Amino acid sequence: MNLHIAPDNTFINAFYDNLGEASLLNNNRIVIRTNNKELKAVKRDLPFAPLYSTKFNSIVGDTFAYDKVYVHYFTPLLYRWVALNKFKELNWLTWGGDIYNLPSIDRLCYEPLTLTQYIEKNRSWEQILYELKILVLHSAFKNRAYSKVANIMTWMEQEYQFARRHLPVEAKHKFFFYENQFPYSELDSIKKSTTTRDKLSLMIGNSGSPTNNHLDTIDFLEKHKIAANLIIPVSYGDKKYIAFLRKKLAYKYGSLEFVDRY
Repeated sequence: MNLHIAPDNTFINAFYDNLGEASLLNNNRIVIRTNNKELKAVKRDLPFAPLYSTKFNSIVGDTFAYDKVYVHYFTPLLYRWVALNKFKELNWLTWGGDIYNLPSIDRLCYEPLTLTQYIEKNRSWEQILYELKILVLHSAFKNRAYSKVANIMTWMEQEYQFARRHLPVEAKHKFFFYENQFPYSELDSIKKSTTTRDKLSLMIGNSGSPTNNHLDTIDFLEKHKIAANLIIPVSYGDKKYIAFLRKKLAYKYGSLEFVDRY
């Protein structure tokens, strides 16, 4: 039997369905870690409880009794839990934010304009309190937690290499991605023109996250006088940053469209 520790997120719905289609549900147990009293994004009947709660420990049981344990989205809040439990094999399924948004790493991901015009001017009390919570309750367990990871599971070799360079982890790489609503093979087969009225259509980033460095990207395009229509996906991310982008961004050499639809 395998154990999956996952957040309350829509990605888990497709993951659950994929396990079902492969007839693997009987050998894989998913437990959702959440402080909410009911699941909001996961639409399946799965057990859930706050991390570190008596109920969570009761649902999970002995972690060493499972053949393999998979942590979906390995945030610093899990350091203490991983460090204090035993595993036959621990696997980390990366989500991006559990690498690039770590307090010790995130500044490596910002280009100069994003760093000086947004990040340095918009540190919230919520972020400061979160970092203090990590420092006090979990940072002492960081090295022990990462040392237990056997495999980092991502479809991006570069992401794996980034984690190896900047985190105290010696894990191997295994290929994995969460399936999209549509199979990637079908998306790849769709042939669409990349031009609109003789201009390129360029999508900048994937979400309303500062790590997409929107300011620096558009500044680069303008300096090189690239004629293009820009598409900015903001269907999820930092709401304060998204509001900042809507007020700040403009483009001299084409249109600029914010896409807030999923």
